[in-house]
Amino acid sequence: MIYLLVIASLQAISISLSSSQGAEVAAQQAGQVVQMRSLEHLKVGISRGGNVTIFNDGLIPSGISFLLEQNSSMSRQLPVKQSVAVGGSVIVSTRAIPPFPSSVAVVTSLGNVFASTPSGSSPSGGNWKTLAAALAGPGVDAQIYQNPADPTRFFLSTGPSAFAYSSSRGTQLWSFNAGQGEVTDVFPLTDGGVYVSDGYYGDQFTSNLYRLSSSGTSTSTYSMRLLRLYYQLEVQFPDNDQPPLPAGSQPVQKGTGGLYGYYDGWFFSSSGLSGATVQGDAFSFASSDSNQIYLFVAGGNPGGYGCSNPRGNVVMIFAYSDGAQGVQNVWAVPVFLNLCDYYPESLIGSAAGSGVVASVFSVAHWSQTTYFGGPYSGSNPYLIVLSSSTGAILTSTVLDSTGYTGVATDGTRVYLSIPSSQQVEVMSASGGGSGTFYNIGIPAFKLLWAGGLLFAIADSQVKVYDSSMTLQKSIDFSPQSFYSLSNSKPLEPEMIQPSFLVLNSTSYLALLRNSTGFGSLVIGPYSP
Repeated sequence: MIYLLVIASLQAISISLSSSQGAEVAAQQAGQVVQMRSLEHLKVGISRGGNVTIFNDGLIPSGISFLLEQNSSMSRQLPVKQSVAVGGSVIVSTRAIPPFPSSVAVVTSLGNVFASTPSGSSPSGGNWKTLAAALAGPGVDAQIYQNPADPTRFFLSTGPSAFAYSSSRGTQLWSFNAGQGEVTDVFPLTDGGVYVSDGYYGDQFTSNLYRLSSSGTSTSTYSMRLLRLYYQLEVQFPDNDQPPLPAGSQPVQKGTGGLYGYYDGWFFSSSGLSGATVQGDAFSFASSDSNQIYLFVAGGNPGGYGCSNPRGNVVMIFAYSDGAQGVQNVWAVPVFLNLCDYYPESLIGSAAGSGVVASVFSVAHWSQTTYFGGPYSGSNPYLIVLSSSTGAILTSTVLDSTGYTGVATDGTRVYLSIPSSQQVEVMSASGGGSGTFYNIGIPAFKLLWAGGLLFAIADSQVKVYDSSMTLQKSIDFSPQSFYSLSNSKPLEPEMIQPSFLVLNSTSYLALLRNSTGFGSLVIGPYSP
């Protein structure tokens, strides 16, 4: 069938040549057609609802002539007369003509055929379903978000827009467009309310925080800061032992926990602003679980020429919970890090769940010799594990290595990723002691504990382990190929940097981005 469609398209091109033209002119035009066909590239994706997205990532505009749709019970041809500009896309709906196809081949007016199914065997880790293709683009960020207390929904942001999806059906529930800038965060609350923050427009220091209903309708807008600003680098003197502030700026602190979202010192519920606040420039966000938000304040305490507290610099960790009177501070715990210097520790990573909150801190490295007493070297990272209910210190210890990036916990153990050595260190959540190192064979920059399993997430691969670090499954996203039958070349380069969520006991969600900046939103199985 595809062969006949290609021949029909080429015959249409041949008929357009004037019969009075000589053989040499006809040959030249035929050569031009061949050259144009080599420049034409399309990427094709099918959503669960039956929509076909066709994206032009080639070098010339493309004309669509036919869709060839197939599944296990049918094969049909659908005429389509549409053009697709370079960098543009079109969506063709097949909802009105059930049953929905499982694969689609697009036939262009030049005779090229581009199919939505990968060439060869299925990808390692099982087949996935593409929910949306050609997302975002160069210079536009796209992210996915999930409320750990409400796995029935997930959220996608791309450019100034945010979308809500059903986890069970994979269908879009609503969309919201801020009209300018770029969505910087989505804060889903357990009661269905959602906050969307949008920034990077105008003076670059202002953000709009939109309060949305459970149906995605905007009910209020708050004007917030976008960045913490620092204007100068202080000079260090012996009689003014204060750590220098970094020059430049960094994003304000924000996160989600239970019925409240946290943004730059303010707490927001689905009904609006809470009366509880903290100092935005002092308090930083660590992590959250379904009931509480964990903040911290880190401080250096050199005490002049010596350390006034031999237990070292201090990190104050705070738990804020949903109470009858709104957000309330449940506990505040000081943890001393056995090191005294001028510089507050910075957070490497934090994870909360199963009754504990685990955080890894490390001292910033300041090498400037102009500062009093400098230069100062960095320190091995420091692990703190607290009881989420009482704040009791379960573990407080210097770690065994460096280069940590990811933290996860199952309540009994703490898992720490070291991408540079392709290792995961497993520590006891209580009692300290040395950890056990496992070589997992991939540079996992992020760890996630969900459903009784550990997910080690690298740029193009995810490995799934049980609690004893026995490999259960590997999910390989490299490559996700959209294939052209006419030139036998994969059109999609390797997809990189997946954002990864666990939806339920069997399925994951991943946002995959290719080298051109465009991406795909996919759902697939992870169960062994």
